[in-house]
Amino acid sequence: MLMSNEGYKLGAASAQRKLAASESRYRRVFETARDGIILVDAVTGRITEVNPFMSELLGYSRETFQGKHLWELGLFKNATTNNEAFQQLEKEGAVRFDDLPLDTRYGERRVEFIGHIYTEARRRVIQCNIRDITERREAEEQLRAAHRKLSFHVENTPLGVIEWDRDFRVSRWSSSAEAIFGWKAEEVIGKRIGDWRFVFADDLNTVEQLALRQQRGIEHRSVSRNRNYAKDGSVLHCEWYNSVLRNRSGDLESVLSLVLDVTARKHAEEEAARFLAGEQAARREAEQANRIKDEFLATLSHELRTPLTAVVGWACLLSAGDVDPAKKPQALEAILRNARSQGRLIDDLLDVSRIITGKLQLDVRSVDMALVIKAAVNSVRLAAQAKSIRLESILCPGPSVVSGDADRLKQIIWNLLSNAIKFTPEEGRVEVRLEPTESLLTIKVSDTGPGIEPEFLPYVFERFRQADATTARQHRGLGLGLAIVRDLVELHGGTVSAESGGVGKGSSFTIKLPLFVQRDEETKLHKSSPGERGARTRPLNGVRVLVVDDDADTRQVISLMLERGGAETKETNSVKLALEVMAGWKPSVLVSDIAIPLEDGYVLISKLRSRSPEEGGKTPALAITAYARAEDRARILSAGYQMHMAKPVEPDNLIAAVAALARPAKECE
Repeated sequence: MLMSNEGYKLGAASAQRKLAASESRYRRVFETARDGIILVDAVTGRITEVNPFMSELLGYSRETFQGKHLWELGLFKNATTNNEAFQQLEKEGAVRFDDLPLDTRYGERRVEFIGHIYTEARRRVIQCNIRDITERREAEEQLRAAHRKLSFHVENTPLGVIEWDRDFRVSRWSSSAEAIFGWKAEEVIGKRIGDWRFVFADDLNTVEQLALRQQRGIEHRSVSRNRNYAKDGSVLHCEWYNSVLRNRSGDLESVLSLVLDVTARKHAEEEAARFLAGEQAARREAEQANRIKDEFLATLSHELRTPLTAVVGWACLLSAGDVDPAKKPQALEAILRNARSQGRLIDDLLDVSRIITGKLQLDVRSVDMALVIKAAVNSVRLAAQAKSIRLESILCPGPSVVSGDADRLKQIIWNLLSNAIKFTPEEGRVEVRLEPTESLLTIKVSDTGPGIEPEFLPYVFERFRQADATTARQHRGLGLGLAIVRDLVELHGGTVSAESGGVGKGSSFTIKLPLFVQRDEETKLHKSSPGERGARTRPLNGVRVLVVDDDADTRQVISLMLERGGAETKETNSVKLALEVMAGWKPSVLVSDIAIPLEDGYVLISKLRSRSPEEGGKTPALAITAYARAEDRARILSAGYQMHMAKPVEPDNLIAAVAALARPAKECE
């Protein structure tokens, strides 16, 4: 049957409506895109149309672009680049520049440029997409500057430091400075040298002249000797090792000082005739401390830079597109593994800092050590299998519950097992034995490794001490693991000791912890393993999460982690936008960074908590931040956040935290 004229008309009308709708959608995308878009006639090379963002970026009206060539707008300053670009367009139909200088009426911007050719209505059209990456480039430069500053301090920082800002006010006063001089940090932060009775009167002018030379850029690093007062009024002879950090403009940014109390040595030198033997012993001790310090700084630099090399190297190759697709999983696994390795190093350093300053807090409860040992063994089993090491756990019957922090107790066992596996050769044996004895619980970790030399055995638990600290050493590490084990065991009221029959005869570490008789309800709670408790965590289905972070990469990865758990997410990069989103989209949980430009995470939570419950004032909030000190956590929680997590975060931990925050709200519905 032939279609009637009426049918043709209806079909034509339907097609026209679809075409109009399609053109309308295209026009909305073109007009609202946050990338600059330019359409060029491929035959004449002249611009036919630009979108509003392109006009806004360059600072010209849209009419100004009509009929002009691209090079007239400054997109291609270099004629060679212009010719090569259009030759590539003609040959391949596409061209891309990842970083191109672009002149605008407001100054130079850095842009990504993508051009491709397509045919429309028998007409060849060049479409150019331009993305402004100026802020991203500036952020990358700021990151590099921060890294330079961090590297400078790490490589020049001694065991204890005093830091002065550009106005020579105290900005950092370490625990070692407190031990030497007696003043607490809060008593001296913000003070200049002459603001309190600190420098011996006869030496004050010399010290002020040195500060003036540092400020004028005449002296960049120096060793000075002067007398200082302690808080109790006593006079100390001190050596100051100073290094000056300047910014790119050459202006002073900070001064870092290492202070060594040499009072005893000074007295010994003055009475050398009478106390020669004592002076020599003091000198040997000072040299030993200096050697340990230098070895530690060299080791720290190596241990931080080694995983960083792999991370940066693979990231650069991936960014440049030089990695075979088949090797991308290997690259991503290497980046993740080395980033976690660097994270563990930083965690060890932070643990030592917290222990030294007395700021390490334990979540004390009754803990079944048998379950802790099983969890620790499971976490190192793959490492043992990789070296064909026989890993055995012997759990003798009897009470095995102690009072302590489950995570820290697992850290103790994990450190000892990891240490044993690291030093045990292939096809060796590592054993962990748990045995209750009267009122004590004994845990013994033994290995068939190279053993410990008798002369080093007394120092095995000392911080920063390693039997082999040379660059040719076989095993990596900072020499902190066993020191952390000793400190954590002692915080739990226990003791730890090391034994070895000598080189080649293996070694063993014995922990003794006081047993604890726990209540029945506690037994039920703590007999579940960490894995079992995690398995019961509710998924994020139906949970809305607003992610606030000024770093785009961080926002994206956090959102992907949460979406993997079933959450619905939205992202913003500022406090203002976050509050605007919450006005129309009610999230179940807020996840925010703290260090946000203009208005930070503290301002966000303050403004949010001032709102009524109907406006989201009681929305549960999680702070994810690089500020990981105990005082940072306390401030964050007191500001109104319910939880604090330190960067970097693991997906499972993040999902569990958000689920815990979302659960009360969901259970009340």
